[in-house]
Amino acid sequence: MGLQLRLDVVGGISGDMFIAAMADCFPQYRRDFYNFTKKLAIPGLRVSVRAERGGVVRGSFLDLRYSRCDLVSYRDFDRFLRARKISTEEISIARGILRKLAQAEARVHSCDVLDVHFHEIADWDTVVDCLLTAYWINKIKPSSMSLGCDLPIGLGIIETSHGAIPVPSPATTELLKDYRFRFNSEKGEAITPTGAAIIASFFNDGPTRLGRLVRSGCGYGTRLPKNPSNFCRITIFREDVDFFRAGVATDTVGVVTAEVDDQTPEDLSIAVDLLRRLPFVLSVSTWTGLGKKGRPVFRVEMLCLPDSLGLAIEALFCETSTIGLRYQVLDRSVLTRAGGRLANGVDVYRYKESTLPNGTKRRKIENDCLKGVSGFENRNRLREKAGKRK
Repeated sequence: MGLQLRLDVVGGISGDMFIAAMADCFPQYRRDFYNFTKKLAIPGLRVSVRAERGGVVRGSFLDLRYSRCDLVSYRDFDRFLRARKISTEEISIARGILRKLAQAEARVHSCDVLDVHFHEIADWDTVVDCLLTAYWINKIKPSSMSLGCDLPIGLGIIETSHGAIPVPSPATTELLKDYRFRFNSEKGEAITPTGAAIIASFFNDGPTRLGRLVRSGCGYGTRLPKNPSNFCRITIFREDVDFFRAGVATDTVGVVTAEVDDQTPEDLSIAVDLLRRLPFVLSVSTWTGLGKKGRPVFRVEMLCLPDSLGLAIEALFCETSTIGLRYQVLDRSVLTRAGGRLANGVDVYRYKESTLPNGTKRRKIENDCLKGVSGFENRNRLREKAGKRK
């Protein structure tokens, strides 16, 4: 049974805060965590996790101490990560986070990734954050990671080596494009570039099916006690296999719905046929009803791949006369299925076989195969024959 990780960014997030929340969530691994830090061979590194009671809820705070760092460029930091005496999985995760950050900085400064110089984070802090995050991700191995709320955008101006810039920083905005944000009244940087790189590397912005809540932990930042809500929370869920029994698979789909009352049925049928042909569309259904002022209305509902929700919205606007629609991402359960062939004399018909949760199997002939069979009774006999299993 896999573990699902849910992140709530309440007041903000940095690498330190994420690591503190994970340590708070899994205190049983604290000794192993400290042993891991000793393998990193970072000059003067001392790591401690202490209880934080000055916030709105109990949590943990990560205290890092280290000697001076002479590395500046992404090339040097990446070379340093590759030389660590830890598992290849941990190195790969840490390098992936740092690479995300470097790519964002390269876009901001219009330079090659290998030429990026981390002026603001040219210290051990970011590298340590990448390595300690890699430890927790590799240790827990969550089956899914998702955000539980919109991200705080921060407020005000911060001073950097390039001068004064608004928050969030340019690198953070590059990393978190397409994520949802909310306004917050606390002045300062809510999300650091390293925190943004962690989110962009692992966390999706949509809902995911959750199992049983088994534990939670909070990680605080350095703005306490000025901001008692400057924390992030992690909740861990265990997939409930007893609920989703054998034979039932789960996935996520995008749903786009619109009402159309000023498009002719003939043209709408063309539009629906064109929508069904799109590679990211799973199905399109229509219903008739009464809308505003008693006018006849068609309801169009389209299921699509969740990653293509934006394309599906654009397509529905383009192919229909609607000026407004609704969309969401939903979890669904589907029966596992397999294909087969049924011989009937000289003819062969394709069928689908589904497995019910109780183990029973159900067969249905493909509807397209019955188009050449005349007579209602003849088609029904074929359906019944397919349903009889040897």
